[in-house]
Amino acid sequence: LEQRRGELLKRGEQFWISTATTDLASATAWLDRFEAAGLDGVIAKRLGLPYLPGSREAVVKVKEHKTADCVVIGVRWKQRPEKLATLLLGLYRKDSEVDYVGSAAIGARSHDEIAKLVLPLLDESSDRRFSEPNRWGTEGLEETPLRHELVAEVRYDKVQGNRFRHGTKLIRFRPDKSPAQCTWREVRPPRRADDPTVETLLGSSG
Repeated sequence: LEQRRGELLKRGEQFWISTATTDLASATAWLDRFEAAGLDGVIAKRLGLPYLPGSREAVVKVKEHKTADCVVIGVRWKQRPEKLATLLLGLYRKDSEVDYVGSAAIGARSHDEIAKLVLPLLDESSDRRFSEPNRWGTEGLEETPLRHELVAEVRYDKVQGNRFRHGTKLIRFRPDKSPAQCTWREVRPPRRADDPTVETLLGSSG
């Protein structure tokens, strides 16, 4: 890597070369700030190894897992009327409507405890469908909306478009928090004036 980057820097006028550092504090700060530029992590490379096609021995992608408080807006069933598969999560928009943003799997150990919380909130009067059929086969699982009374804290890795990119992990329920507080600001904080852009990141080749 050191030799390859050195050669690229010599020919810098022909390339956009991204910033690099060996300082852990700088890399940690980048990890915190880069999401504002649409990036979801940093790349860590072993300096003494060459690029190895198809191998991750020399390259590791480092991503930050974050948490968000979401309103639980529905459930997906494994088998009605008692077996739950996942919680369906939502965030409020500025117009007070709720967007479906993803799901959190319900583990076997916590199933009964979670069922006691969510089953009384079933809203059978609504026929809202939250998710589209996908490669994971969730189109075969029935969904039922819930009254918007329960808040769950979940861990996620990235928001892509208007959804969590991958499934989230349930951390805990938040009876101390109002569902109305679960807004898009949870995952899209206001942009700071000095937040980086892709252009500024690529414009520096230190």
